[in-house]
Amino acid sequence: MNKVLLMSLALMLVLSVSIVGCDGTPLPIVVVGMSRSLSGSCARLGQPFETIYPIYIDRLNAIDGIIIDGQPCKVELEVLNDGSDKDSLIENTDALIQDIADGGVHFLWGCTPCAEFIETQAI
Repeated sequence: MNKVLLMSLALMLVLSVSIVGCDGTPLPIVVVGMSRSLSGSCARLGQPFETIYPIYIDRLNAIDGIIIDGQPCKVELEVLNDGSDKDSLIENTDALIQDIADGGVHFLWGCTPCAEFIETQAI
């Protein structure tokens, strides 16, 4: 859990390096989509996405978000609950990929599967 949290926070720190000041004009929104276990046996891994990230995103957006190609952009998260079920994870990811194709999501954050998702194979 701590390793996942630290890696996630490090990514958000990298994204926040390009923060700009507020000039009062409406900014485009960059939607980051992800499937997370917000319930079920792996809910402990999804907890930061329900508690920490919304606070961080609000603070980031309060100072005009991130810069992409020289343009300041607000950040919005689209977090889908897979319920700690690998089939739901696949369905959610497929839906997010379709949202990318439709222009509703701009970036897909990879999944964070727990041990229940990983199938062992004989070597």
